[in-house]
Amino acid sequence: MIAPLVGGRLLSISTSLPVYGSVIGFVLGAACAWALPYESAVELEAASVQDSPGENQSNYSLLRGDQL
Repeated sequence: MIAPLVGGRLLSISTSLPVYGSVIGFVLGAACAWALPYESAVELEAASVQDSPGENQSNYSLLRGDQL
C-alpha cells in the first residue's frame, strides 16, 4: 500500500528514481534470499528419520514415490 506513495514521491523528484528504487528493492530481496540456509531434501529426510526413530517415514517422503 505504501509503494504507490513512495513511487509517486520519487517520480516527483526525478523520473529515473523509481527505477533505481525498484533495483535496490530487488537487490535487497535477492540478498535476503541468499542469506537463507540451504537444506537439501536428503538432509531433511535424514533429519526427520533421526528426530523420530520409532516411526517409519518413508511412506510420507516425496522422494520415494516408488515405495508408496
